[in-house]
Amino acid sequence: MGFLLTFWSEVDRIYNNRSVVIPVFGSGILRFTDGYEGASAQDLLEIIIWTFKISRIKIEYPSRIKIVVFENKSDKYNLIKLKEIEKDGL
Repeated sequence: MGFLLTFWSEVDRIYNNRSVVIPVFGSGILRFTDGYEGASAQDLLEIIIWTFKISRIKIEYPSRIKIVVFENKSDKYNLIKLKEIEKDGL
């Protein structure tokens, strides 16, 4: 999680009112250690979103954060669950 908090801090520093596009870190070549080895693709996506929220970074409209989910891996994600988590105040 330290990597992601540092990442969001750097995004805040350099994004310059442009949209930021990232992959789901840890679901491909990059592998997290320190307790995240068994995390599912869904867990990794939720961790990325959660760390963004706790970072308190504000991305000004019309800029956006876009998380790329590759089509061949899209069955690993439950986007409906993400909406439910959002309603519950992730």
